[in-house]
Amino acid sequence: MRDTNERLTQPGKIAIIYLNEREADEYWGYIRYMQEKGVLGLEVENLELEELQGVSGLRALRVGVNVEDEEGKREFRVEMERMKG
Repeated sequence: MRDTNERLTQPGKIAIIYLNEREADEYWGYIRYMQEKGVLGLEVENLELEELQGVSGLRALRVGVNVEDEEGKREFRVEMERMKG
C-alpha cells in the first residue's frame, strides 16, 4: 500500500483491487449487499496502492469477513457463487 509497509492482504479480510470509479461503484454494491446479509463487516477501508511497473492509479477496498461459524462460511460461499453467475 502506498507510503506504508503494510500488506494489502490481511487475515480475516478480503481485498478488492480496482482501477476506476465505475468498478468501485459496482464493488460497493456487492459489499453493501453482503453486509446486509451479515457476511461482511461494516468497516470498509479505501486504500491507495503503490505503483507497479507499467500500472498506476490502482486502489483497493478492504473489508472484514464474518465467518465465525460453519453457517456463516456456507452462506458466504453460496453468496459468492451467486454473484459470479
